Amino acid sequence: MATYLPLPPVQVTAAADTSGFNPGNWTTAFTSNVLKGLNVPYFELYHAVVESVPGGASAAIGFSPRMKWGYTAPGIGGGAEYHLGAAGWILQPSTEFYFFWTATATGTPPVVTAWFRYDQDIAANRLTMGLK
Repeated sequence: MATYLPLPPVQVTAAADTSGFNPGNWTTAFTSNVLKGLNVPYFELYHAVVESVPGGASAAIGFSPRMKWGYTAPGIGGGAEYHLGAAGWILQPSTEFYFFWTATATGTPPVVTAWFRYDQDIAANRLTMGLK
């Protein structure tokens, strides 16, 4: 059975797309540079909150538009919340994922706060944390 410990949440504000997958629109990019501070080899995304989404906008979530993992269409007030529970999305610091918004990159950008945890029973994680 996994023994999960929390990692600090990571908040990313969308910017005009630089991935090449969503030209002219907002993209929230959880790049390897953003995730490198999590300091464990394997971790899970288990909760995410989106805020400040322009009215009528939605986003494909994934590694690229062709490799979708999820989708969000925030409600009134431009926000939504996701709790992945026991079925978190397993990642590594080198993994990059994106929220590809359908909104043109003007005005107030969307903000995504992602919550991560790691399984201390994974051998590589234990070694990184100085445990045996």
